[in-house]
Amino acid sequence: MEGNGLQIKPLNDEQPITGFFTTRVVWSNNQENAIRAAIHLVELEWKSPPYSSHEGAKSLTLIGTECKQVGLLKGLLKKPSGFTFFSEIL
Repeated sequence: MEGNGLQIKPLNDEQPITGFFTTRVVWSNNQENAIRAAIHLVELEWKSPPYSSHEGAKSLTLIGTECKQVGLLKGLLKKPSGFTFFSEIL
């Protein structure tokens, strides 16, 4: 999944964070519902601290970029979390 529309200033003088990539594992009966569920999970994270405290996160948009089916064992054991942030280079 890709998140865009951020404008978060890092603590140092680097470029502002403008987006991220992330992965989530969800239970679903089809890809469309899986993407919707994964987006919902990430939305909930960004509406909670510490992410919700960033004014620049209010314009976040999420896009389901890829969806893959995983087996039961991997779905139960693997719980991806976290974000890989990026800055738009002008």
